[in-house]
Amino acid sequence: MRVISLAEADVESAEKAHIFAAWSNLVTGERPPGLVECYLVEGDGVIQVAGVWDNVEAHDRALADEANHPAFVVFEAAGVEASHTVSKIVGSFQVTD
Repeated sequence: MRVISLAEADVESAEKAHIFAAWSNLVTGERPPGLVECYLVEGDGVIQVAGVWDNVEAHDRALADEANHPAFVVFEAAGVEASHTVSKIVGSFQVTD
């Protein structure tokens, strides 16, 4: 069953540059096995990293090696502490044209 992980932190303007640079490196680098999609989201002084994973085991493998988990890579680059939650995806749909 797919899961979504959401990490978020309050971020100062000076930290944003470090986070965006780390995201750019992440986008061009190798991705952890089981990561399906990943988003960097900004709003009202908060930065979020949302990742969709094949299953909780894939997420937990990446979490065991924080250098391989997108949220930790991004927030660590700025020295920012982030909260982190994981939830089961129980429904979804895609809009197509």
